[in-house]
Amino acid sequence: MTDAALPVGARCGALAPDFALSDIAQPEDAPPVRLRSIRQRSPAVLLLLPSLGAAQNERWLRAVRDRAVDLEYYQAKIFAVAGPEDARRLLGAVDVTFPVLADENGNALRAYLGPEATLPALAVIDRYSQLVTVLRAKSPEDTPDLDAVTRELQFADQQDCACTLPAWEP
Repeated sequence: MTDAALPVGARCGALAPDFALSDIAQPEDAPPVRLRSIRQRSPAVLLLLPSLGAAQNERWLRAVRDRAVDLEYYQAKIFAVAGPEDARRLLGAVDVTFPVLADENGNALRAYLGPEATLPALAVIDRYSQLVTVLRAKSPEDTPDLDAVTRELQFADQQDCACTLPAWEP
């Protein structure tokens, strides 16, 4: 687990900060997407895109889109989270099959990345809504480490399987 420099409230191993955000691709009156609605159903991968260079956010969104099948193998729900203008622009620039969510006031991005974040990150949340890790870009040229994300999902899946094994009789 990685939790270096995470803001208080977004500690790895703790309950992931909840959110209720609108999906840019849905009608305006559609109900918001809530993280807690998938609790005890599926793990989640959040692509967190704070405002920065459009090219970098598009590169991260394309990288996640191109590996979505690998992430969905572990039944992971994928969400991209960006400011409303960025979310609209990204959805127009990159064709994705997962929701692109508009963080109207920036609270969801701040809850996961802190107030000063300018670089993208990936948050992995297990099916019990526990924050497993946040993998951050270290520079504007970085690309997402999706191999690390799939390893985290695989580990969380194995942990889940281990919990359902019957106890050995003495």
